[in-house]
Amino acid sequence: MSPIKMYTAVFVSEVSSSPARVVNINASPNRDEAYSSVCSKHAQPGESLVALVPGSHADWSHTYQRRTLKDVRHVVDPFELPEEFNAG
Repeated sequence: MSPIKMYTAVFVSEVSSSPARVVNINASPNRDEAYSSVCSKHAQPGESLVALVPGSHADWSHTYQRRTLKDVRHVVDPFELPEEFNAG
């Protein structure tokens, strides 16, 4: 039997801005094996695994709705100066 490690997995939706999903899972201590195993066994359709945090933290974790660029109505350019500064 291969060794198992407890992780808190964080999944985000690729198709919506819904809050992240955080779950406690068991996986291999090898990061590549853990990633492929968790993705294939625990990711729901349209989700991406974005973090595997060692330990069990899902019960007291907080998730927030993601904001995408399309949610932002006006993007501020930090190098854009008001007209009064452009008059040499």
